[in-house]
Amino acid sequence: MTDCLLIGMNSQKFSDYLEMVRGLGEGGGAYRDLNLSFVEYEGQPYQAMDLLSHLYFRGGGRRRTPFHNADFIWPTITYLGTFLSRRNITFDFVNAFQFEKNELAAKLAGDRVLLVAITTTLYVVPWPIQEIMAFVRANTEKTKIVVGGPYIANLAKSGDRVEVERQLRAIGADFYIISPEGEQALAALVQTLKSGGDISKTDNLAYRDGDRYVFTKASVERNSLVDNMVDYSLFVRDAVGQFVSTRTAKSCPFACSFCNFPQQAGDYTYAPVDAVERELNAIRALGSVSTVTFIDDTFNVPKKRFKAILEMMIRNEYCRDFKWNCTLRSDHCDDEIISLMAKSGCEGVFLGVESGSDRMLKAMNKTARRGDYLWAIPRLKDEGILAHANVFVGFPGETINTVEETVDLIRQTRPETFSAQPWYANPLTPVWKKRDEYEIKGSSFKWSHKTMDANTACDLVDRIFLTVDESIFLPQYGFFQWSLFYLQRQGMPLDRIKGYLCSFNELVREKIVGPTDEHVHAKLVANLEASARFDGAGHPATPLAIYSGSSRAAAEAYWVAACSRIDLGANGESLDNSIEAAGEAFCTVNVPLPPATRGPFTPATHFDAVLAAYALLLWQLNELEPVFIVLTGAEPFPVVLAPAAEISFIEWLAQVHEQVRDAQQHRLHAFDILAGGSSLLPFRAAAPRLRCSFGYDEDDGGTAWSNGAHFADVLIRLALPAAGRRQALRLGGRCTADTLDRIAGRLVGLLEAIDRNPEVSIDQLVRAGSADAPDAVSTFAQQTFDF
Repeated sequence: MTDCLLIGMNSQKFSDYLEMVRGLGEGGGAYRDLNLSFVEYEGQPYQAMDLLSHLYFRGGGRRRTPFHNADFIWPTITYLGTFLSRRNITFDFVNAFQFEKNELAAKLAGDRVLLVAITTTLYVVPWPIQEIMAFVRANTEKTKIVVGGPYIANLAKSGDRVEVERQLRAIGADFYIISPEGEQALAALVQTLKSGGDISKTDNLAYRDGDRYVFTKASVERNSLVDNMVDYSLFVRDAVGQFVSTRTAKSCPFACSFCNFPQQAGDYTYAPVDAVERELNAIRALGSVSTVTFIDDTFNVPKKRFKAILEMMIRNEYCRDFKWNCTLRSDHCDDEIISLMAKSGCEGVFLGVESGSDRMLKAMNKTARRGDYLWAIPRLKDEGILAHANVFVGFPGETINTVEETVDLIRQTRPETFSAQPWYANPLTPVWKKRDEYEIKGSSFKWSHKTMDANTACDLVDRIFLTVDESIFLPQYGFFQWSLFYLQRQGMPLDRIKGYLCSFNELVREKIVGPTDEHVHAKLVANLEASARFDGAGHPATPLAIYSGSSRAAAEAYWVAACSRIDLGANGESLDNSIEAAGEAFCTVNVPLPPATRGPFTPATHFDAVLAAYALLLWQLNELEPVFIVLTGAEPFPVVLAPAAEISFIEWLAQVHEQVRDAQQHRLHAFDILAGGSSLLPFRAAAPRLRCSFGYDEDDGGTAWSNGAHFADVLIRLALPAAGRRQALRLGGRCTADTLDRIAGRLVGLLEAIDRNPEVSIDQLVRAGSADAPDAVSTFAQQTFDF
């Protein structure tokens, strides 16, 4: 009989989690945050690590098991197992629930387990717990279940006892441990169940009694690190494997106003150097460990102790057996410390940069400043230590200018990797005490305050993702800095890991920007597939950088300049008035093309020539103000065409050719930018409406006008005959048939005048098109085109 069976991490099936988050709304912060971390491949959503594993095996990879981020022994397992064993309590464990269901079912068979303990270290929602719960219930009738850890401890902090009981009832366990630590409560519960004692006498428990919950006496539990160092002899070598996470300290000595971890974890305590040495000696004695992760929230504080640990590690030459990584505070480092880190075998550090603005760092109550990061990150890189910079956007007081300071910091320091997220408004954090001062409203990913709201923060995070190339973006869900070290141990060179991430991010950028160009998409997918094949012959795929940060920046600059010629406030009102929109249905009319034997309407030039004439027509309808025209087809993109009255049509035709060419260069980002995809651009308050389209008509019936969100506002469309055919143009409008006939007649007049004399001036063309032959172009526009 096993006294306690510990269950480690449940990595919920991503497609299920995605649907859950999507159900909250695709425009919400939770989904937009997650959206930067997955792509669709062959109709299925994949995170970066899962897709790498899938492509690796499909490409003939020779590994026995898939790559996954839970491919290490869960530190809660080693710690709790040791704690129980020292109290003469037998234990067993399942490390990764999703990958060990068969093993778990076998261990539960025959009701040979007294108590199952479900840990909740990383859970922020109850579904992973409930999934384990259902599996255990289905495989045993008598075994009891206890749930503890941070999720339950945070849940119990609510002052609403009715709501707490409702959530405990929904989870469905037999017992709950309500304590920031809880090891003693777990051991006491097991011993009470074994002896048949009174559960109500055990502190820090909740359990169901009929229709109500009993909450036992709450007491402060403190467990010494030194007295509870992990006994690795309890775990066979194969169970431990290559990767070990260990802690040398509890809680955090700082009080950042966005974080409630110190309040939750209690006073900051740490193990002395000799205890750390014993732990590392035990890890080395296993003979299998290649990577040690120190999970201390602040490993290098106090600085004197950290230096002593580094010197001890160098003296023992642990670097011959394993490399290590940790979380680091840049303001508690110096040149000597970083040199010692490199010499002792450090391969990477996680930096909680949070912001590149000193004003924001001060508001966050961070002790580090911008200058600390400007010095530390390049210095770490000099020593070959991979630096990951974590930032978030939208903390109270944040502005577009402070976000630009953060972006500038990443560009200057060029950490190997970085991640960016919108601020998560947690009512349990210290900043909540100032919610009235900051005018904070809402919580989680739905918030606003005096200087920003969650939607703007998400826009800015998207823009950081789309424009920063100096550092590789790490998908915050499903791929972590630890994944870099893990994959290297599996034989994937660092350069190939980086190439794969860049290729993955290109596909995410394509998804964010939209719409998808199938030719470009095929190239990106092929490149990603090639980058996932790393243990065979051949060269690594080179990231295509089609959606590079520089291309995004160039596109933004281009479309800002193009729109400077348009009154975004009026936004085509004159065109709307001229067309007199009527309902949603399009009526269509045929417009004859001039003969193709002379003039600009030859097969080689008639696309640009008809477009140039169409632009003149729209210019007239819009009171001589330029409008956007969406050029349709497999690769749709908009263009702004602004004629000048004094030039000839032939000169105008050359300008149209150049302007279409320039717009096409920036087509991939166009619709996202013009739809307000960047909060730093002038389109957020008045995004241009795309009212006109032009392209080839691939449907003789004239009904298959292009679909897509960027065509939703189109009022008037002109289609050329399908390629290789010589027939009439097809003009369509969301207006009355009489109005469309009038517009068609005007277009026929323009085409005929151009065909007769391509050298005619734009001014003369407009005059010739007026039935009243007015004296001035502006008079013509105002008096004649009021349909």
